[in-house]
Amino acid sequence: RPWSAALGALRRCRGWSQAVEDLVAALERAGGRLRLSSELDADEIESEAPDVVVLATGSSWDASGVTASRSGRAAIPGAAGTAVLGLDAALEAARREPGDLGARVLILDETGTYAPLGLAEALAAADTRVDVVTPNRSIGADAADHLELQHLLPRLRAAGVTLTVGHDIEAIGDERVELADVWGGGGRLVAAVDT
Repeated sequence: RPWSAALGALRRCRGWSQAVEDLVAALERAGGRLRLSSELDADEIESEAPDVVVLATGSSWDASGVTASRSGRAAIPGAAGTAVLGLDAALEAARREPGDLGARVLILDETGTYAPLGLAEALAAADTRVDVVTPNRSIGADAADHLELQHLLPRLRAAGVTLTVGHDIEAIGDERVELADVWGGGGRLVAAVDT
């Protein structure tokens, strides 16, 4: 299931599923065909005689903590634990049963997009204590560009979501996350983190 579909299944995010459906319908009206989770060989492509083939190999969110913003570090220490999920897996878990992620969830967001914030809102609505941390200078810059942030941010604040800018994860331990100030100030420890 693509992460956009998982996001669309969450509360207040139904528009994502509709957007995906609209794009697939437009593709089909234009004579195109979308094939998911399938292998294709050269003979099969030739038998279809397409004008164009667009091949997307798929992707998933990386949970190791490898990031361009910290090129000297191969991964976040402690990220190999079972309590660390990529955004796609976290969205799918929240869609199925938000409580399965635990009583407190910390979301590290480098994207500035709606998806991590939509996840935060869905978890908070299920009585999960949520922290959103970004090394960026603001929360949701891309969501703001798409005119989503001004609607979402007040809901996140009302739901008690903690928003922290200018911080990155230094290390992950048993039920704790050590944050570092990206500008060199003091870090802080977030305790009792389940996921």
